[in-house]
Amino acid sequence: MRITWNVALSVWWSFIWRSVVYGAIGGFIAGAVVGAIAGTFGRLDLAKIDGGIAGYIAGLALTALALKQALQVSWPRLTARPGTE
Repeated sequence: MRITWNVALSVWWSFIWRSVVYGAIGGFIAGAVVGAIAGTFGRLDLAKIDGGIAGYIAGLALTALALKQALQVSWPRLTARPGTE
């Protein structure tokens, strides 16, 4: 299978914008929830750290979803056709 630069950049861009959006939204939500829980228990000193760690983990986890969706959208252009391998 031959992958052209146009196809590679299309897949890359599809993955990047999804990663940024999902990571920002998911990271914000996870960070806010964990930070609020830490604050509720009176640990305001740990709220920022715990919220940041939770946001980072959520953002990383959601990049897997972004990659899956980017590949699903681009899959027809990535499949090998007989005689083009």
